[in-house]
Amino acid sequence: MINFNYMGEDNTLYKGVVVYRCITKDILDGFWSEKHGNSLCLGEERCFRVNDEQNKFD
Repeated sequence: MINFNYMGEDNTLYKGVVVYRCITKDILDGFWSEKHGNSLCLGEERCFRVNDEQNKFD
C-alpha cells in the first residue's frame, strides 16, 4: 500500500492510497482511491517492469 498526493489544476491538494498485488516479478496489479473522491469510483492500473535494454534510443 502506498499513500500518494498531488496538486490539482485548481491548486487543491488531493490525497489517496494505492494498493498493489504482485502477479509476477515483472507485473503489478493495483487499484487506487482518493480521500475525498467518489467511493464508488476506484482507479485501476497495471505496472510492468521496464527493461533498459529494450527501451534504449538509437
